[in-house]
Parts: sequence; structure tokens; C-alpha cells
Amino acid sequence: MAYRELDVPTPKLELVAAWQEEQVSPVLQTFLKVVREVIANKAR
Repeated sequence: MAYRELDVPTPKLELVAAWQEEQVSPVLQTFLKVVREVIANKAR
């Protein structure tokens, strides 16, 4: 297996999420947890 850098920049995607504050479903909470983890990892 070989790893090679791409010649072109990796595409970036801007993601926006919105929800009603009173919405507290377990699915939404899990989704937000994952999003926050991804954002925290990108900041490093």
C-alpha cells in the first residue's frame, strides 16, 4: 500500500446546521456530538 499526496487541493465543504432549541431527540444529540468532535479535531 502506498500513500501519495494529491496534486489538486482537497475539496472543502461548508456545512451549516440549524434546529429548534426545544428539539432534544437522542438522534439530534448524537449528531451534534459527532459534529462537535469533528470540528474539534479540525482545529488541531
